[in-house]
Amino acid sequence: SMLLPVNKIQRQLSTDEQILEFFWGADSIYVISITDQNTNIFSIAKDLAADSLFSSVYQFMNGTPSFEQDQIRNYSLWTNTLYKKFFDPFIRKKKVTIIPDGPLSLLSAEALVVEHKPGKFSYNTLDYLIHHCEISYAYSSSILFRNDLKEVKKIDNVLAFSYSGGPGIPTLAN
Repeated sequence: SMLLPVNKIQRQLSTDEQILEFFWGADSIYVISITDQNTNIFSIAKDLAADSLFSSVYQFMNGTPSFEQDQIRNYSLWTNTLYKKFFDPFIRKKKVTIIPDGPLSLLSAEALVVEHKPGKFSYNTLDYLIHHCEISYAYSSSILFRNDLKEVKKIDNVLAFSYSGGPGIPTLAN
């Protein structure tokens, strides 16, 4: 497969667009943020608490819906914690394309709670990310901009992440 230079990706983005590409490594999660003006790479240390949260949220979203106050409060708290760790530090634009990896592939980012507010809980009054920005998804930046790949002849510098198939692959606990 071909790689697309970041400057070609940046030229495709409008001033209100951003790409957040995640790579789930053995010890860290890497986030590549691309806007029309900037490209940044961030590292988030992996921890058991986040893994446990992913598992809880995944099971909650795929289980029988509960409208009990405690369950709605838990959903708000859990998804707000995930939002603060994986999205809040990086989202800078109104239109965000997420290229997820690992357990992030199993969640709908737009359903994460941006601000957890104490009080009486109802799913229809939670402060979801979808109220703050337009979210879309892609499998990879190469697929997202595949029409531009035909023009690419040579890439001088490459930073690449790849699936290894070895131990350390993230899984969700049952």
